[in-house]
Amino acid sequence: MIYDAKVEVHCDGCQNEFVEIELEYVYTDYSGNNGHYDDSKVIETLEDVHEWKVDEDNQYCLECK
Repeated sequence: MIYDAKVEVHCDGCQNEFVEIELEYVYTDYSGNNGHYDDSKVIETLEDVHEWKVDEDNQYCLECK
């Protein structure tokens, strides 16, 4: 079975909590032949959807923020 790409983020505080964020596949042209997984919205999703705190290179879950 083949799965779509995901990013797994672990809490830098407690090291116990983690979330998986699925990456969107975007095409670079209209032909649909070229594309890539877009990770540009990982931080935004982590903060807005999962309500984690992102502080430079560290990420903190709800309990640790």
